[in-house]
Amino acid sequence: MVTTGSFTAKSVELNPDDLQSTRDYEPKRAYSRSKLAQMLFGFELDRRLRAVGSSVASVVTHPGGALDSLTPSRPPVHVRTTGQRLRAMPAGVLLQGKDAGAWTAVRAVLDPEVRGGQMWGPRMFGMRGAPRLEAVRGRLADERLAARVWDAGVELTGVEPGFGTGQARG
Repeated sequence: MVTTGSFTAKSVELNPDDLQSTRDYEPKRAYSRSKLAQMLFGFELDRRLRAVGSSVASVVTHPGGALDSLTPSRPPVHVRTTGQRLRAMPAGVLLQGKDAGAWTAVRAVLDPEVRGGQMWGPRMFGMRGAPRLEAVRGRLADERLAARVWDAGVELTGVEPGFGTGQARG
């Protein structure tokens, strides 16, 4: 299983008692917090799968800085104009298109060397380039916070996955 987060998740705090950001909502911060919660959930999922001896792995990825304006045209869905290409050029030094950002997830799915509990992101400063294994540290390594995010998910959905039983309880 692959959970796609965001490099922005590394820069925010997550209050498990206010997962909806009702106390201090700001759109970009809420986005980053949601990605942090997703990533923590992915790591906790892997711990729980391993605890029951499952052969299923949970891997976390992020695409780095992936912009549509740097993504090649894909007619008829998206056609980049000359102006869009020119405006995107400076960002292309540090960032990449969404097509390149997808490679971390592709690698997580297809590479037989990828293991559960790992995090994959772009090689260059975590923003662009070929996928590489990243260290899981800081808030992303907080197992207690991850367990609280898991518990909140169970509470909000009313579903407790029944690992090893073939069914969910809820």
